[in-house]
Amino acid sequence: DVEPWETEALKLQGRLFRGATSYPGKGSYRQIDEHGKIIEEVLLEQTRLIESFIQEKDFIPEALEQIAVFVKRFKKETRQDSVGIVIDGEMYYL
Repeated sequence: DVEPWETEALKLQGRLFRGATSYPGKGSYRQIDEHGKIIEEVLLEQTRLIESFIQEKDFIPEALEQIAVFVKRFKKETRQDSVGIVIDGEMYYL
């Protein structure tokens, strides 16, 4: 269930950056096996894109650390292979 994570992310980004917006989506991906080989089957899942437009004064290391802690916990607890964050047009995978 993505809703509790979506709500938590919206509240966190609202606190840190004064607001956030979420959009529903559907994602596809292929897993990598224990030998590093990409598995052929394409998997689909419901996703959420959550974005904030951040003022430069709010773009501070402490805020980024809080986002990183949340995303790492989300990745671990939902058993995601990777989670992406886009900052200033650059994609970063955790």
